Amino acid sequence: MNHFSFESALIGVLPAVALCVYVFFKDKAEKEPLGLLCALFGLGAVAFVPSIFCEQLILKLIHGWFEPYFTLSSEGLKTFASPSAEILYLSLCAFSGFAIIRICLLWTALVLVTRKNKSFNYLFDGVVYSVFVSLGFAVAENVYFLIQNDFDLLLPKLISSISCQMLVGVVMGYFYTMWNMRFTANRIESKLIKIGLVKSDNIKSSAPWLIASISLPILISGIYALAGAKETDAVSMLFYFLVFFVFGISFASIRQMASLDGKNTRYLYRLIAKGHPELTPAQIQQAVEAETDGDAPAEAETSEDVSTEAEARERVISSPEASKDAPAEAEARERVISSPEASENAPTEAKASKAESAEPANARIEEADNR
Repeated sequence: MNHFSFESALIGVLPAVALCVYVFFKDKAEKEPLGLLCALFGLGAVAFVPSIFCEQLILKLIHGWFEPYFTLSSEGLKTFASPSAEILYLSLCAFSGFAIIRICLLWTALVLVTRKNKSFNYLFDGVVYSVFVSLGFAVAENVYFLIQNDFDLLLPKLISSISCQMLVGVVMGYFYTMWNMRFTANRIESKLIKIGLVKSDNIKSSAPWLIASISLPILISGIYALAGAKETDAVSMLFYFLVFFVFGISFASIRQMASLDGKNTRYLYRLIAKGHPELTPAQIQQAVEAETDGDAPAEAETSEDVSTEAEARERVISSPEASKDAPAEAEARERVISSPEASENAPTEAKASKAESAEPANARIEEADNR
C-alpha cells in the first residue's frame, strides 16, 4: 500500500540537500553563485523525466529480444533458460536501459550550463557542478520511487541511490574539469601555431578525458543497477557493502580535490609550459589571459598598425599645441648649436657627413671603371 505524503517526500529530499550543502562549503577558494547551483540541481531533477520514458522504451525492446529465453511465473518473476542468458539480459537492462541514458542526460545538462560560464574558474568548481546535477537527479528518482512503492522500501533505495549519484557526480566532475582544461590548452596551442610562436602540437589531446568523463560514470551506474537487479542474499550483501564503500570514496575524493583546488589559469599555464618550454613566461601568460578573456593572442605589428601610428603622429604634429611649441623648440635648438660643445663637435660631424656623401660617389666611380 502506498503511503506517499509530504513528510515522506521530505525524507527523500533532505539527504541529497544536506550533501549539496556539504560540497558547497567544501569549496573554500571561491563560492559558486547560488542561482547557478539551484539551476543545476533543478536540471538534474528535470532530466529524470525524459530518462523514465527512454528507459521504458529500451527495456521493452530488450524484453522482446529475450522473451524466447525466459518464462514468466504467476508472480511475474523471470526464469531464464541458462545463467548466461540471465546475465546478458540483466547487463543490457542495467547499462543500455539505465546507465547510458541517465549519464548522457546529466552530462549534457552539466556541459550546456557550465561549459562557458565565467564562474567556472577553479578546478574544484566542476566537481561542485556535477554533484549538484547528480543529486538533483537522485531526489527526483527517490520521489518517483516513493510514489510507485511503499514507504518501507524507501530507506534502502534512498541510501543506495544517493551514494551512487554522489560518486557519479564526483567522478564526472573531475574528468569533466580535466577535459575542459586540456581542451582549452589545445585551443591556445593551435592559436600559437597560427601566429608562429610554436611549431608543433605537443600538448596531449583532451579526447581521453572527455571519454572518461562519460564512460566511467556509466560504468559506476551500470554496476549499481546490475547489483541491485540480482536478488540473492550474497549479491545483496555485496551491494550494500558497495554502497558504503562508495560513500567513503566520495567523501575522501571531495576532501582531497578541495584541498588541491587552484585557478584554472594556473593549470593552463603549467600545461602550456610543459608542452612548450621554448616559450617565455610572458608569452604563456599573455596567451592564457587572451583565451580566458575571450581575446586573440597578440600578433606581430602589421602595416595597418604602422599606418595608424603614422596618422596619429601627423595629428599630434598638426595640433595647435604642437604649433605653439614649435618656436620654443627652434630657440632651444639654436642655443644648442651656438654652444661651445656644439662648435667643437661641428668639424667632426662635418667630416662624418662628407664621408657618408663620398661613399655613393666612390661606388659610382667603381661601377664606371668596371664597365
